[in-house]
Amino acid sequence: MAGFNLETQKAAGMYGARVEFGTYSFVTSGVVVELPTTLTTVLAFLGIVTADEVVVTCDNVVSGSAVTVTRASGGTSATEFQYIMLGY
Repeated sequence: MAGFNLETQKAAGMYGARVEFGTYSFVTSGVVVELPTTLTTVLAFLGIVTADEVVVTCDNVVSGSAVTVTRASGGTSATEFQYIMLGY
C-alpha cells in the first residue's frame, strides 16, 4: 500500500492504533448492516463488495460496539464485502 510503510505502522502502534479487517455480509437485499468492532474510535475505513466492485461506506461512529456500513442499492443481494478499519 503506497504511503504506509513500517515506520508509519510503528508510529501508529505507539499511539495504540489497531487494524481490524475481514469479511462480513449484508442480509438479504439490505443496503445497511451493523458491523461489530472492538475499536472505540474508527479513524479510517475501506470496504468493497468484490462481486459487484461496489464501494462500501462506513459512518465511522462506534455505537454499541458496531459501526454502520452502507452499500449502494441494487447489485447482488446478501452479498459479502471485505473491509479494513484503522482506529483505536
